[in-house]
Amino acid sequence: MASKLPIRLLRFCKKVPFINSVRVFRDNVFTSRTLILPSGACLAVAKGQACAFDDEQYQYLDAHTDFEPLTE
Repeated sequence: MASKLPIRLLRFCKKVPFINSVRVFRDNVFTSRTLILPSGACLAVAKGQACAFDDEQYQYLDAHTDFEPLTE
């Protein structure tokens, strides 16, 4: 599934660690925006989707009421 994601989702990530699994969430409010995580890291939303590459991103998106996890 990662190969179908727009490359601009990765542009905000300066360092992407080894990815065991990418978890994708649907943004139910915006199709495009930039989220600022509590650590100061940026997370992009593009085409109504945001990808969680690590646990911090996953926990943030999972707790946010505007997002729902996509299932395959």
